[in-house]
Amino acid sequence: VEKAFIERIIDGARFAPTGHNAQSTEFVVVRNRETIKKISELTAHYFSKASKQLRNPLIKMMLLVVARNEIEGALHLMGDFDRILNEFQQGKDTILHNAPSILFFHGDRGTNLSDVNASLALQNAQLVCHSLGLGCFYAGYVAAACKRDNRIPGLLSIPKNHQVYGALAIGHPRFMYPNWIERRPPRIEWR
Repeated sequence: VEKAFIERIIDGARFAPTGHNAQSTEFVVVRNRETIKKISELTAHYFSKASKQLRNPLIKMMLLVVARNEIEGALHLMGDFDRILNEFQQGKDTILHNAPSILFFHGDRGTNLSDVNASLALQNAQLVCHSLGLGCFYAGYVAAACKRDNRIPGLLSIPKNHQVYGALAIGHPRFMYPNWIERRPPRIEWR
């Protein structure tokens, strides 16, 4: 993805609203193919390790006591983890889908609403990607691995007091889809 496009995406992201106008979100752009491949490998390694831990009855029981909702959510996704890891072992990048650019959103853990600010910036970035004719997707597995394993943030030289709150994989789409993904009707209460 052209550098000028990435700069426009970040410009759109930085104008997202922020709590107390903190403007706390910082960005890391990864365009090096080897680094992107390493990020996929580290993500796969993290989920392989997590999957083994969740299959151990004793560890699973302890984790459920500490973080029930999060662990139950992860247990619900075990089939997805297995499929992704199996495909990754076969040489398919089902984590980043060989995206040519990854944009990371991070901020200081100590800044109030840093996570929300990064999410708002990420949403703006997605809209700018679409307006430029680029494809993008939220790299949730990478963001989850960054939250619990410091190897990817370390690879990217993200400060230790910062948290990665999201990542977008960005590229020129091979296919254009004329229809939207089905969505449930909104739940609305009028008062």
